[in-house]
Amino acid sequence: MIFVAGILIIYLMIDSFLSLNHCCEKTRRLYWTAMSISASSFIAVFLLPNLNLLSIFNYMIVVGCVSFIPIAESLGKKESVWRVFVYLSLICLSIYLPRLLLMRDYGGAKDTVFEVQNIVRSGPAKGIICSYMGYYTTACNIEDFDAYVNDGDRLLIVTTASQDPIPYLYEDVVISHYSTISTPTFSNKLIEYWNEYPERYPNVIAVECWYGDLHVDEDSYIMQFINDNYEKVGEGRYYVFYR
Repeated sequence: MIFVAGILIIYLMIDSFLSLNHCCEKTRRLYWTAMSISASSFIAVFLLPNLNLLSIFNYMIVVGCVSFIPIAESLGKKESVWRVFVYLSLICLSIYLPRLLLMRDYGGAKDTVFEVQNIVRSGPAKGIICSYMGYYTTACNIEDFDAYVNDGDRLLIVTTASQDPIPYLYEDVVISHYSTISTPTFSNKLIEYWNEYPERYPNVIAVECWYGDLHVDEDSYIMQFINDNYEKVGEGRYYVFYR
């Protein structure tokens, strides 16, 4: 269900396109203008890595919103069979609507807007709705990073398969990785990167954990590098800090 928005946009585009013959010239111009804008967004995002096709359709939201206009205009102008088709479209929309605000919390769980239990109250994600654990994790991380990371530090965050780049924004720091993509790698390429850009060499490293229990394999390349060159200075609830 994480691709509901993209699927719904595709459905609305098809439905509204089939309705254009029953719409006035002004509505048709509006539709094709929105389609041009959305198509440009689609092409631009398509050139970016690490996104699947359905995720890219989410960026065609402009034509998705405009699609309601020709659909609404066609309600009184189509044959009865088309009326049924349009009504079924609206029913389908009402079914999908509760899933539109689907979100993924810090634990990977998926919640709808009806299952939201809190709102982030501070930090760069302030105002974001989330689950209870999403809020709690964020609040803990803000507190822990404030205790162990200083403005001006050169920070490297080490995680497992997936990384949230938001913690880099908790303090005014220099990011010591060449990428903030959600699936970073921690190999000897980092050493090559730091040799080329020594101003990015980290003086503080935060390693993902669960109340002191590291998520990163102690035998991994990055942990051997950390243990050889840094000392542990503190344990947060979801990160261990080294300097």
